[in-house]
Amino acid sequence: MKEEFPEDDNEISNVSAKDQGMEDEEDEEDDDEVYVVEKILDDRQASNGVTEYLIKWEGYLNSENSWECEENILDKDILKVYWEQKKKAAAARKAAAAMKRNNSNGGNSNTSTGKRQRQTNNGSGVADAKKSTEYDSDSDGPDAKDWEPLVESIDTVDRLDDQSLVVFISWKNGKYTKHPANVVYEKCPQLMLKFYEERVRFRNK
Repeated sequence: MKEEFPEDDNEISNVSAKDQGMEDEEDEEDDDEVYVVEKILDDRQASNGVTEYLIKWEGYLNSENSWECEENILDKDILKVYWEQKKKAAAARKAAAAMKRNNSNGGNSNTSTGKRQRQTNNGSGVADAKKSTEYDSDSDGPDAKDWEPLVESIDTVDRLDDQSLVVFISWKNGKYTKHPANVVYEKCPQLMLKFYEERVRFRNK
């Protein structure tokens, strides 16, 4: 069988150019691949003054999280949600600190033992909050970013011997659980802020 060859160098060049064009198109498709932001975990100020965000990418492991500048985040709504949640969490921590100062200044002491009784932030012991139910400490809570629509109430907050806080929660599905305060600050900051505002004592000017 007779083999056919390009008649001249120009035809060879055209074939090569076509192949090169296809490769370029494939490269452009790779460059245009869009990754979905699952969650913004943190932010920082880069050395050049630009704010960068630690991104958890949807469908990828935590080991592949990366710091990205704002222009690389196409979904601006997720940026708005991140800053709103951070603001609420900061307000809840501020209210908790204010309550801690108030309790330190005006707390009751146990005169019979000479030691201050450990109390929760609503002024009653954990036993009072557990009169009719037991709170599950093994549960991680719902697999949801926002717990607030699922929570019936924040029942009480207790300070442990290591000075960390644990939050007791009643859920709308009838369950009762307790969680570290830092988890609850992130999952339902508005309810935590409401809890502290209802109990903190403000000084009259």
